[in-house]
Amino acid sequence: MHPVDELAEIRSQIAGLKSREGVLRQYLLQNRSESMGLDFLANVTTQSSRVFCREKLPNYILEAPALWRTREVTYVKVRPIADARFRGARPASTGVTLRSDQPPLG
Repeated sequence: MHPVDELAEIRSQIAGLKSREGVLRQYLLQNRSESMGLDFLANVTTQSSRVFCREKLPNYILEAPALWRTREVTYVKVRPIADARFRGARPASTGVTLRSDQPPLG
């Protein structure tokens, strides 16, 4: 499988797992008496924390250049190939097979 296709597949699996996690979490929040499974125990707690209210700052502070910095973030986005004629038509890679037990190339 080409690394791009594998990454897309893994992200799809993660999305499915996160969805299922949400369903199970809601169930446990609504049924706290069922907090003990065969192998694990769920402990539901509530935490409080302080949150900075940026919207309450005056504009002269929000617009002060000395208080800002630039942050660069690199993303890898994958999307389906729109034209079905080209799906699967590209070579898998340059001859390097990536497996989950191998470190990333580079």
